Amino acid sequence: MCGPPCSGRWTQSVYPNTSLSCPQPGQTYTTVQTDGYQVTITYNKVNYDYRAKQDGTGLFLCAAVQGSGDLSTYHPMARWMNLWHLLMLLSLT
Repeated sequence: MCGPPCSGRWTQSVYPNTSLSCPQPGQTYTTVQTDGYQVTITYNKVNYDYRAKQDGTGLFLCAAVQGSGDLSTYHPMARWMNLWHLLMLLSLT
């Protein structure tokens, strides 16, 4: 369960392309409306911004931003967490 020093939230959106409004370097995307989620977890003052398609595929870490705005400071395992783990942390399952 996600508790202090951890908090989280999620939102469902329709994104303008398959990047889910978070294009990754070296990737190409289809311009088609794509249903998806933004899952944000804050842990030890670092905001982890994950995106996932509505069907549960394509989960990826969009950004990890520390209070100072430093994008390079995130837990190395954050990139490999899957949607199930995120949902468990947020107690959404």
